Amino acid sequence: MVVPGYCTSCGGFLGDAETESASPEALWVARQVGQMLQEPPKVASPGLVPLLETVIERMADGRPSTFASRYGFSKSGISHWLNKGGIPALKAWLTIALHGGIGLDKLFAGDVEGWEPPLVPVQMPIELPESPRAGIKSRELDWDDIRAQLRAMLEEPQPVSVNEASERVGVDRKSLYLQANAEARAIADRYLRHRAARGEQRQTRLQSQIGEVLDERLAAGYEGMSARDIWSRLDTEAQSVPGIFRHITAVMDSRRR
Repeated sequence: MVVPGYCTSCGGFLGDAETESASPEALWVARQVGQMLQEPPKVASPGLVPLLETVIERMADGRPSTFASRYGFSKSGISHWLNKGGIPALKAWLTIALHGGIGLDKLFAGDVEGWEPPLVPVQMPIELPESPRAGIKSRELDWDDIRAQLRAMLEEPQPVSVNEASERVGVDRKSLYLQANAEARAIADRYLRHRAARGEQRQTRLQSQIGEVLDERLAAGYEGMSARDIWSRLDTEAQSVPGIFRHITAVMDSRRR
């Protein structure tokens, strides 16, 4: 029973404002079917089989198996059309017309002289999700100014790392090395030399402190001390030096000599 205002296929209310818009493919199918219903379709004069053979030749180089897999048909269905008098359903005709880039009326009429399917498969517009970068404004960087800032950092009393320099100028490390390579490398080299010198100073201070503890304990009448006894008398900074017991042992060995 037909109810005005309701779809006879799905039963949905045609006036529903929340219904999703039809896809471009669905609109194309509707137009093709509408044109077909306007007047009786013309039938190809050579017959159905020669028309299908031409379609398969143009769209799949004459290979029925390729034609079937490429456009979603079964091999047995193709064989039925070509060898046993089968007739493609309307959905099959629409698939052929869509991917072949030809109107349904011309396809039915066998008007395929000079017809060439598109080299690039037909693809309807697809709605893509919003880019995660949407709304992010691009910025132009003044690299002359950035290089000047980096050179100024090289003159500061306290060396800075490339990571800190990157944060201060607001540019990632990779871009600094690409666009201000000389300055970035100079900053990295200065910081590494600073760290190495600071490490040497810590070791010198540590060895001096270990010697003082040894001298103090020996002067108090102790004949010897274990490395752990010495470690317990060092300050927190000295205790945190990497390889602390190796340093203690080295100092103790040098005193024994």
